[in-house]
Amino acid sequence: MVFQELRQGQSCVLAPVVMDEREMLAFSRRYDNVPLHTDPEYAKTTHFGKLLAPGMLSFLAVWAEYLKQDFFGEDLLAGVSQKVEWHAPVFAGDTLTGTAELTRLLERSARNGLAELTIRVTNQSGRHVLTGITECVVKKRPYRFYGWECAMSPNDSGSFSGITSPQRLYDALMHIWCEYTCAPRLREKWSGENPTLGQCSITAFLVQDLFGGKVYGVLRPGGNYHCYNVIGDAVFDLTSEQFGEEVLDYTDNPEQSREVHFAKTEKYERYLFLKEALRKYQENIGL
Repeated sequence: MVFQELRQGQSCVLAPVVMDEREMLAFSRRYDNVPLHTDPEYAKTTHFGKLLAPGMLSFLAVWAEYLKQDFFGEDLLAGVSQKVEWHAPVFAGDTLTGTAELTRLLERSARNGLAELTIRVTNQSGRHVLTGITECVVKKRPYRFYGWECAMSPNDSGSFSGITSPQRLYDALMHIWCEYTCAPRLREKWSGENPTLGQCSITAFLVQDLFGGKVYGVLRPGGNYHCYNVIGDAVFDLTSEQFGEEVLDYTDNPEQSREVHFAKTEKYERYLFLKEALRKYQENIGL
């Protein structure tokens, strides 16, 4: 699953695992050769009273069940870190049940993101025995809008906190752009196959709301301006795909004023609709 499809809080329950004493001994003798894990007679003399399962084996036994469901699949690029905390002992015959949850998602670059996976494990008595936290680098689905590589400005607006970059806004708007948000003159041509058609000005000013910068416009035949965004040195156009193979000139274009654009009541209403639809979308998916 690519980074854009992951959701914080996404979770699954893993199949139970029964700790096998023979596997415990074999693992311990090779990887964790201490008497508490390998010598039953010695273990009887400790406060545990019997052989203790190696901590990493307990985690790996549950990890193997997670991999049967695996949120990332072939979109996993690399592991970054692994932290395991043990809260209670595990013995032969114990049944371990894990719950895997995505506890943090972080934009890392234009091409990938960081996903934190937390696995919490309980035994047959419901006692919490361990927690494993794994950080993974997960690839993003390739973007095709103009300037996608630099569309990574942070959201410092104080609103829509789950929309952390223009790329993430684009992901959300792909579920929101519709015939109503399309410019009236182009609605007959709008379709789900060309969702960015007629969406440029209201989208560009929404980008400005969240990420700052300025809105510029490319003069089109008929006298209308196609709007796009400039933030610092980053120039990008979330709605450029509507032009297909045509390449627009994003240099030396005039700045656009929201006061001028929103003097058209229908455009301002479409902008407000888009912004409210984004709010509802964020609430619905828990961004």
